[in-house]
Amino acid sequence: MNIVIRFFILLLKFIIDAFGDILVKFGLRLEPLTFETVCKGLSKQAKSDLLQTEYAKNNFMVLIEHITSCDELPLTGHYFTRVWMIKLLELRVRVQRCLKEDPSIYKVPLTRPVFFVTLMRTGSTFLHHLLSQDKNWRCPELWELEDCAPPPGGQDDSRRIAESRLKWNISSCLMGWKDVQKTHTFDPRNPEDLAFIGYLDGHFVGSSLLHRGMEGEFTDYFRNQSEKIQDIYEENNRVRMQMICKNSDMTKRRLLAMHHTSPVHLRALLKAFPDAQIITIHRDFVGQMKSSCELIRTISRPTRRLFIKDNEGYGRRVLNSVYHDAEKLVKWRRDCNFESKDFQRFVDVHFKDLIKNPIETVQQIYNQLDQELTTEAKENMTKFLSNHKKSNAKAKYNIEEFGLTENQIRQKFKFYTDYFKVKT
Repeated sequence: MNIVIRFFILLLKFIIDAFGDILVKFGLRLEPLTFETVCKGLSKQAKSDLLQTEYAKNNFMVLIEHITSCDELPLTGHYFTRVWMIKLLELRVRVQRCLKEDPSIYKVPLTRPVFFVTLMRTGSTFLHHLLSQDKNWRCPELWELEDCAPPPGGQDDSRRIAESRLKWNISSCLMGWKDVQKTHTFDPRNPEDLAFIGYLDGHFVGSSLLHRGMEGEFTDYFRNQSEKIQDIYEENNRVRMQMICKNSDMTKRRLLAMHHTSPVHLRALLKAFPDAQIITIHRDFVGQMKSSCELIRTISRPTRRLFIKDNEGYGRRVLNSVYHDAEKLVKWRRDCNFESKDFQRFVDVHFKDLIKNPIETVQQIYNQLDQELTTEAKENMTKFLSNHKKSNAKAKYNIEEFGLTENQIRQKFKFYTDYFKVKT
């Protein structure tokens, strides 16, 4: 996106937010983010679905309550969040309509799917993109996860991709164009996190990292949901994956998708996908935590005021989240009930090995997944690696600026590094 356009977008956000703050001082708000204003923007069908689906209604109400509970959310933040919610809820209705019109979607085979279930910023995006060069994998792309109905593969794909690209160009501008390029680019044609499709159910646990008002009660609410609701999330995810894969030949391909650990309940995941294999990447926690804090700082910008800083808050929330997720990963691996007698359930990858010898590491992964690494796939991966741009830019913050120390991090996660023998 042109630098002049990026400047104009940021200037416009600043002016609108300043105008909104002036109105607030006089006791006025323009269409604030509330459950009622979200419902007001919905079609009749989407509103009816939301009000009749108790868990989804509660999830959206909890997010609205807590994201608006502090002064971080400016006028544009209210607007962007409301528009995002409305689009999610309208997509829910389109999914249901597509399933009613074409029940064969339920029969799309997803045999021996593979999921990344790993901590954030461990190299999962890099490995996901690398493996996607092998067309024997079906890797849901960002635009598909955000717009899965009707099933991708139709004449309208080009328009849907273009709309997604425009949206993410504007979002990247608001996040900070250069920071996005350094931390995590959002390309509609790249594989992405399944969190994007989980938002259709209001599964917002990852959002707890973004704002002060979403610590504590909000986080606990999403972490402690019932097994029944956990099962609904994963069964819905399965059907949506089938919808995305509807026009792909899944008799010859395997699903490869990414879950970061926070929204995952392994029992529910394996109930929906009994023959799934799990890839977990292990990285030294100092680098992982620093990268995670920078990412959360970046992606929170569109829904906060331009000059508000909360570095220690990001550090505190990320530390809490990663620690909770690390405990989950160790707990799952100690539970023999998650193992399979027919194949290797878990595949461990070390970040240092992946970066140092990516093709050799991929071959080892394939061996454990019972997957053939063809000559064509290896050539495509080698070409991807040669074109992969490694950022040499120095990070803007060191870990201390997030209120953390290297020794604190290493001590807190010693249980994990010892269990998985993480290479530092």
